[in-house]
Amino acid sequence: MEIQKEFDSIISKTQGLQAIIVSDKDGVILIQSTNPAFTLDSIDSSLATSFAVACDQIGKIGLSKNKSITTFYKYHQIIQFNYHPLIITFIADKNSNTGYLLNIGAEFENQLSTIANSIINSE
Repeated sequence: MEIQKEFDSIISKTQGLQAIIVSDKDGVILIQSTNPAFTLDSIDSSLATSFAVACDQIGKIGLSKNKSITTFYKYHQIIQFNYHPLIITFIADKNSNTGYLLNIGAEFENQLSTIANSIINSE
C-alpha cells in the first residue's frame, strides 16, 4: 500500500515520531507504522474510541467540529486528527516539534479520503 510506505518514510525522517496509526472510530487499526525501537504494547486500544467521544463532546459546546487534540504525557505526546470516520494518531517523544507534526497530519486528510469514503459507504 502506497500510504504505508509514505508513513514509514515519514517516521524514518521525522525526529521523535514513534508511530502513526490510522483507525476507525471504534479503534480498529487499518494502517500502522512504527519506529522499530518503539512498541505499542503500552498504548491502550481504546485511545481512538476515547478521542472520538471527546470530539463529539467538544462539538456540543458550540466551538464547531474538532479537527485535532494534542495530549502531553511525561515521556510522549499524542496528536490525534479527526478525519471522520478515520482517526490518525501520532505518537511522538515529548520534545518533538508539535507544530511540525500538526502540519504533517493535516496533509493526510486528502490522501485518506478514499479509505474514509469506503467506510462511510459501507455503513
